[in-house]
Amino acid sequence: MTPASSRMVDFNEQRYSKESEQSIVDEHRHRMIVSMVGTDYKVLDVGCHDGTIGRKIMENGNEVVGVDISANAVALAKANGLEAYQVDLTGDEKMPFDKASFDVIVAGEIIEHIIDTDGFLLKIRDLLKPNGKLVLTTPNIASLGRRFLLMLGQNPRTETRLDENVAGHLRYFTKKTLFELLQDNGFRPVRFSSDVVNFRKNGSLHSALLARAWPTIGAALIVQAVIE
Repeated sequence: MTPASSRMVDFNEQRYSKESEQSIVDEHRHRMIVSMVGTDYKVLDVGCHDGTIGRKIMENGNEVVGVDISANAVALAKANGLEAYQVDLTGDEKMPFDKASFDVIVAGEIIEHIIDTDGFLLKIRDLLKPNGKLVLTTPNIASLGRRFLLMLGQNPRTETRLDENVAGHLRYFTKKTLFELLQDNGFRPVRFSSDVVNFRKNGSLHSALLARAWPTIGAALIVQAVIE
């Protein structure tokens, strides 16, 4: 492990070692994830954190396994009733699963933390069954609020360093760049949506209706993709 990747592991262990507080915006995004996953599948929740999304998917009639790079997060997920394992999907670590083990893989708010995004997606693809699907979400760098901030010459909420006030994002995507990345790694996007259009930074004023009508200006990019 390189010093840079080691620092990221340490950062994630500290940053995501507690149960998360779910906002109304999070609830919108989680409902869309659960809808895109469907029912009666074996699902891998990548970056399961405290198991919040995994439990919702499980309660919708699925078998769910979670993985996270953080030992503390895995402990929280297990305490919340999820089968979970500490796994670093970003490196060369051997997976505790056979190839083609899952019908669906969920990667919620993960890919923006990844250095080698191509390697990450190829590893995910190996774990999916034929015709398996990936449900992926990531912040939208072209959201309405970020566009306005950039026009005003302000930082559109991107991160430039690691400290206690950031989430550890390394990458930022538009719909176009995310679709290109997925297609280059053997995935075909079949559904695209967003959660909300935010009118305040904290999400206290938002519109889910606008996000459904114009998902390219929504806060999150939410994609369901299948193996080509």
